[in-house]
Amino acid sequence: MGYKDSRTNGRVTEITHIVPFKQGGPKALNGIRYADRCRALLDAFQKLEAEGFTSPVRRFSGIHFARWQLIDGDTRLLFTTNFDGSWEDYIGAFVRQIPWSLGLIWTNCENYPLDRKSGERLIPGAADYTLFSRFVKRYQVPAGLFYAQHGDLTIRDIRYLRIFHQEACARLERGESVTLGEIQRQVMLQTAQVSAACKGLPSEPFPKPGCVVEMSEADKAVYRERIGFPLSKLYPAYTEATLREIFAEFGLLPVGEEA
Repeated sequence: MGYKDSRTNGRVTEITHIVPFKQGGPKALNGIRYADRCRALLDAFQKLEAEGFTSPVRRFSGIHFARWQLIDGDTRLLFTTNFDGSWEDYIGAFVRQIPWSLGLIWTNCENYPLDRKSGERLIPGAADYTLFSRFVKRYQVPAGLFYAQHGDLTIRDIRYLRIFHQEACARLERGESVTLGEIQRQVMLQTAQVSAACKGLPSEPFPKPGCVVEMSEADKAVYRERIGFPLSKLYPAYTEATLREIFAEFGLLPVGEEA
């Protein structure tokens, strides 16, 4: 059973979440509001997304759609998403895999769970499933109407059908005489290779640790600089150790130094 305020169409579930921003802004940022910081972060993430960068959200295979938007004169943050499986699986995956990334966005909002100390290590507020799920439920808005044209298809199904169509068309254009079984075997191989780029939602073994696309060490260094510098300015309280944990969620740590 999913959370009562989420609607499900076939195998696809939705969340609509609207939360107020904190008033004012961090003292260390000299007049920058929490809403301004969130907008700067989302703009930066959008630029990376446009480049095809494998962001933390992109690493989950069962997300059909996700959007964050400042609304009501930058006083509230809207989050909407459609995904495969249950509310509990979706929230649980985020808590386990990308708690720091969630905090970068929602720590600017009211009643987001606070980060806490454990010895010398800072633990992100979203790493506590009970606290984070309570925050999501508190500001989740029931959908009046939820429509999904292909609610019976998971992301994995859609990916398979797309690759099957491409492979069949390519072979027909080349004039090859092949059986349906041969096409299917090739498609299954390609689908497995694409699926290996995702950690997975319920359409695959859930979650699927370590299943990520590895970029070159040179590219990792470039992105660590591009992401680390603005984060250190926007979140000056974060230490080098905390930034490393954020880099780990982005898959940017050098080989052999993964968290």
